[in-house]
Amino acid sequence: MVADFFTLGVRKLGVDYTDRREDDAEAYPVVEISWDVSSFDVVRAAHRAVLLRRAGLLALPMVAGKAVLPEAVNRAREMQVWQITDGQVATPEP
Repeated sequence: MVADFFTLGVRKLGVDYTDRREDDAEAYPVVEISWDVSSFDVVRAAHRAVLLRRAGLLALPMVAGKAVLPEAVNRAREMQVWQITDGQVATPEP
């Protein structure tokens, strides 16, 4: 799988997330990284997370960059994608 960032699972991310499984399974962040995050980056992260979920993994779609373009912010909300900008994390709304 091609992604800008893919890591081994992590148990705690420091914030509560809505896609938690009761078995406390490891979460796999799938992150698209761009200087200016676009809607395309959001869609890519979401689609790659779907692939991992189909394999039975808890995948968290994320985008990260210096700035998130306004249309990407809206798309991230729609697709439940985390946003990371300058150390600030915007979690998907339930």
